[in-house]
Amino acid sequence: MTNTFKFYELNVDEQQQDLWRRIKFIYQHKELSQKYFKNYEVLKFPFKPWLHYFQGPLPGLGLNYSMFLTTVQIMANDEQRKRWLPRVLNCDIFGCYAQTELGHGSNVAGIETTATLDRATDEFVIHSPTPTSTKFWPGDLGRFSTHAVVFARLIVDDNDYGV
Repeated sequence: MTNTFKFYELNVDEQQQDLWRRIKFIYQHKELSQKYFKNYEVLKFPFKPWLHYFQGPLPGLGLNYSMFLTTVQIMANDEQRKRWLPRVLNCDIFGCYAQTELGHGSNVAGIETTATLDRATDEFVIHSPTPTSTKFWPGDLGRFSTHAVVFARLIVDDNDYGV
């Protein structure tokens, strides 16, 4: 880990790598967390104010915990939670929340992005067909996140099931 003075001499990518190392360290050494954070509850979901101690000048990873993790916990089935939660909680992956669209704000019913099931590959094809369907304000997407929860209209066999 870098000291504060060296941190400011790093470029943004190096600062991000340093931030990830520090966050992962504190998660993997919870005994230190209990020793140095008298109120251990701050380390538990959903509120993570301790992150601010380790971030330096970078934007936070709040969406990873407040929206991405919450969505996985609430909307995933047992098999999906078993696969994804340990990876999120161990800081192996960082997620963001991609709901808002440029032309629709937070009007979820107006979302244009589609998730079409491709039966041949058993995968969803995500498509934002217009400029107004561009995901906007997705927090840490493109800079920090390795994964995203994407809100889209579900299309299966040419049937639109809505968001």
